[in-house]
Amino acid sequence: VNKTILQANPLRDALSELDWWGGTLTLEMSTGTPTLRMYSKGEMGGCVIEFPPECDPFDECACTEDTREDYRFSLLQCVLKALALSDKACLRVNRIGMLSVQLMIRNDSPVTTFVEFLICADANEAEFGDAQ
Repeated sequence: VNKTILQANPLRDALSELDWWGGTLTLEMSTGTPTLRMYSKGEMGGCVIEFPPECDPFDECACTEDTREDYRFSLLQCVLKALALSDKACLRVNRIGMLSVQLMIRNDSPVTTFVEFLICADANEAEFGDAQ
């Protein structure tokens, strides 16, 4: 499992920018630099956003293997809304591509709230082409 904890605002800004370019977010987590890379492309172009491990938004980064998965932006819309209220975000990707986004939300009460979203990787048609 690869895990990254970072401040919510830079993640929200990155996802908001990438949402303009296409219907799919590609998320890469690697053991080398850049540790966290996100990109999206569409008919009018594309956008790449990289978070190297030494950048300010990172609180923790633990990548044990390189991963690259695609996720539909339509499934990330709730995450974008919750990121607006969040202080920190934890991204975890397991070996089958399941993305866990856990958000820490603080409000006026002394209780800290955590919200978690689980998102399946977008199925690649090439993987299932032989099964049909």
